[in-house]
Amino acid sequence: DKVTVKSGFEACSFGKFSVTNDYENEGIRKRLSAPGVLDIDIDVKLKESSQETIVAAMKKSTESELRMSLPGPFDHVVFVVEACYEVDTTCQFAAYAYVNHWLSLFVGENYKYPAVVMHE
Repeated sequence: DKVTVKSGFEACSFGKFSVTNDYENEGIRKRLSAPGVLDIDIDVKLKESSQETIVAAMKKSTESELRMSLPGPFDHVVFVVEACYEVDTTCQFAAYAYVNHWLSLFVGENYKYPAVVMHE
């Protein structure tokens, strides 16, 4: 593709923001299931938990798997959940992020769409 998340961020920032999955830490690289992808399991049920509880569980599991506190060496961390379940929320979002924060959460396949990623 000519338009990707990487190319979009680089163009919008005039080359000052670069997306990479090239980690200097071998401990990180050997735990990845694909470049830039860490698969984790969480100990809460999506259908019964609030977004806050799910994010806390994902953060805890990721930190345990990587053996470091987040954000660690990362400027940006993306969590992806299979779906949104209406527990303390309306599920009327594709993703969300916090202002000036390292964390974003994407629902379903919305992480694939540059327009959604650029927005978050």
